[in-house]
Amino acid sequence: LVALTEGIHHWKIAAPRQSLATEEVIAESVPDKAESAAIIVQALDDMRTLNIIPQQAEWDVTFFEEYQVPIFYDEATAEELAPEVRPILEDLLP
Repeated sequence: LVALTEGIHHWKIAAPRQSLATEEVIAESVPDKAESAAIIVQALDDMRTLNIIPQQAEWDVTFFEEYQVPIFYDEATAEELAPEVRPILEDLLP
């Protein structure tokens, strides 16, 4: 498991570990990114973690079935659906 984690941390651009999120490690791990390594490291200040939504699957299904499908099939417009669907989706958020 440790070897797998190490491999992933050296494969990701940039690694989730701060000690590996350096120009040198990026250039060594992914030589094609050597020229971009400085800009990648500079951009790390603006990066953030993914928002965890415990009910993500239910949110996705609701958004697709209740909002996107009716729009795709011209059964309703976004403006018509939004007031009805938005509260349902908001209830699924943490």
